[in-house]
Formats: sequence, structure tokens, C-alpha cells
Amino acid sequence: MRFLKSVMVVVVVAAILVGVLYWLRRYKSEPPPTPQPFETQGKLQVIALDVGQGDGLLILAPNGKTILIDAGSVRAGDDVVAALQRRNIRTVDLAVATHPHADHIAGLRRVIGKLAVKQLLDSGQSYSSTEYEKLLRAVKERKVNYIKAGKGQTFDLGSGAQLEAFNPRGNDRWISEVREGGSVENANSVVLRLTYGNFAMIFTGDAEA
Repeated sequence: MRFLKSVMVVVVVAAILVGVLYWLRRYKSEPPPTPQPFETQGKLQVIALDVGQGDGLLILAPNGKTILIDAGSVRAGDDVVAALQRRNIRTVDLAVATHPHADHIAGLRRVIGKLAVKQLLDSGQSYSSTEYEKLLRAVKERKVNYIKAGKGQTFDLGSGAQLEAFNPRGNDRWISEVREGGSVENANSVVLRLTYGNFAMIFTGDAEA
């Protein structure tokens, strides 16, 4: 009786091993799935990406246009690229650098280096920092269309969706007086309003009241 039980156990284990080997071989032999084209399903989507400190906001327009507002630090930039690639996004139609502080714009350099970015909307402030200079260099090297932000600019996202700039003022008219402990760079952040039908949303960067 014990002998029969032992034989049955061996047979069961052998059957399991054969099944596992079969599925492993089948899995390896099958080609990886082909990424499906990115689709918004005809909806406007706004996605907050986890970049730690700073901002990382992704707008997906109904017609498929992609807008990325900031991308956090350098390390966060890799996470942003991975998040876009998981959604099969290979092109960013408009990237926005709200202001030149590293916790908002350093990650954009990673995005520009690994994805096709068509345009960069920048506050255009005069600011000296290693990360900001690297970003501007990447924009030039990758031939990204550089746009200096100014109040009144509009960006047609298609299907009735639109972005409108409210800050900076434009024409080198900068906010120079800020509260104690405030930041001129923050005060001159790119501020955008997204509208779509009766929906509206404001993106403020680090703009101060």
C-alpha cells in the first residue's frame, strides 16, 4: 500500500514538472506582445505622476495629443519616462518647464533624451543653474522647438480642448517683488488654464499669491 502511494506521489510530481516545463517552453517561444497604439478613448485625461517633490502632470487630449507639465528631479525623470512608455506614449507634443528650479525641470531632460518631444514651453527666466543649463542644452541638441511663455498664448489640443497661458506676463515683464522668503522664480512660473467644454483646470507651477 505504501509502495502504491509512493508511486502515485512520484507520478503526480512528474506530471506537474512536465506541465511547468511545457508552459515555460511555450512562453519563451512566443514572441512578446506588440504594443498597442496609444489611445485616449476620446476623453480628456489629467494624470498626476508621482515624482516626489515637485510636479509631474500629464494631460492626454481627446485626439491623442500629449502634454507634460514638469517632471520632477533627475531620478524622477526616469520614472516619468517609464510611466509614459507603459501607456505606449512615445511622443510628447508639448512639454512645459514651469520655472527653472531643479525639482520641477531636471526630469524633463531625461524625457527629452528618451522620447520625441516636439515643443518645450519655458518660463524663459534668466537663471543660472547646472540643471537648467543642461535642460536648455538638451532642447538644442534634440532640436526641440523652444517657446518662451507669455500671458495670452493659447495652445489648441484638438477636439475643443485648449491651454491658455496666464503667467509670466511676457515681453520680459517679470514679477520682481515677492513676499519675505518668497522666490522670484516661483512668482514667474508658467501658469496655464486647461479648458474642455464646461471643464476648466488651472496649473500653477509654484506661482505665489
